[in-house]
Amino acid sequence: MLTSSIINLVILLSFIYFITSLMITAINESISAYFNNKNNTVKDAIRNLFFDGSDNKEDDSKWFWMKKEAAPQDGEWKTYIDANFLKSPFIQPLLRERNKYPAFIPAKNFSLFVLDKCLNKQPITTTSTITTNDIDSSELPADMKATLNTFLFQAGNDLKKVQELLEEFYNNAMDRAADWYRSKAKRRMLFIACLLCVLLNIDTVNIINDSLNDPQELNGSAERIIAALPNMKAQGEVVKVSSNGKSFSINVVSPLPRRSDTTQLYGQSKVTMGVADSTCGDNMSGLTILYLGSGGYSIGYKGFSDAMNEWFSNRRFEKAPFSYALLGSVSLKLFIKMIGVLLSAFAIQLGSNYWFGVLNKAINIRSVSKRKEDNSTDEK
Repeated sequence: MLTSSIINLVILLSFIYFITSLMITAINESISAYFNNKNNTVKDAIRNLFFDGSDNKEDDSKWFWMKKEAAPQDGEWKTYIDANFLKSPFIQPLLRERNKYPAFIPAKNFSLFVLDKCLNKQPITTTSTITTNDIDSSELPADMKATLNTFLFQAGNDLKKVQELLEEFYNNAMDRAADWYRSKAKRRMLFIACLLCVLLNIDTVNIINDSLNDPQELNGSAERIIAALPNMKAQGEVVKVSSNGKSFSINVVSPLPRRSDTTQLYGQSKVTMGVADSTCGDNMSGLTILYLGSGGYSIGYKGFSDAMNEWFSNRRFEKAPFSYALLGSVSLKLFIKMIGVLLSAFAIQLGSNYWFGVLNKAINIRSVSKRKEDNSTDEK
């Protein structure tokens, strides 16, 4: 009986963490879109391909409080990119708004932008050639000229290989930008997870305690979650969920795309990536309906007094303000509550894919153990 209760508890916790993780991802995607985080990350990555004297510099004063930071100065590469990049015919088809970077720029488009400047806007074909004179006479900044000359030397004057090396150079920079974006998103999602766990009262310690004290309700929650499992499907970086007759998908990783399919030299780049097809509000409402219809365990607060009772002892209102006994009861309950909330927040950080996998494994173990129990009952 205890073993089945533990399995049911794992199913319930995995389901709660799975749904909450999707909620956090939906909120993070909404925040990222509102502040154009992906677009700005791509912009910064392209502008910082070369740190050509554009870093801030400090004077050489002896005492740190006397040092003054120099005004930021854009280097030759940044100035050139700001003036020319978004005006390129190879970049403009990717724009949704004027002077606003797209969330992803394929390496093919970037390489064509650079090579177009070297060939002086001549049509680029599979028979086109490029020489050192073409590069040196172009309007490109000195750092890019030096890079292209190096690629030209390595490629043996083969334009196709030069383009491949240039695309690899660009992809490496985008990989670095994707790591920047991912680390920032993780920090933001941890903060959102802590805030959401407090607001929704997602307390792992309380969930474990309440669930194990009512095995029948816990078993009912596990049965409802198993019944709802066909409505949830994880496909790589995208989770598809059906709730209340409506389907929606959420990009659970929310990264910058790293690489594009460049099978043809001058063809269109193909990008395969999960795109959320619903708004944050639709996703949140759908996930809430799915949870309430399947999870069974009540989250949130019934009112202000209930929230106070969840975080503090009832004796908070009965004792003197500076009573040592009051201090002990309040501080102990508050400490346990904070531990439960932090456990939930850090567990959610493992991601919806992780908890979806745990949920499926727990359900499989439950079905196997149930079959064994049924067989042993039939034998008796």
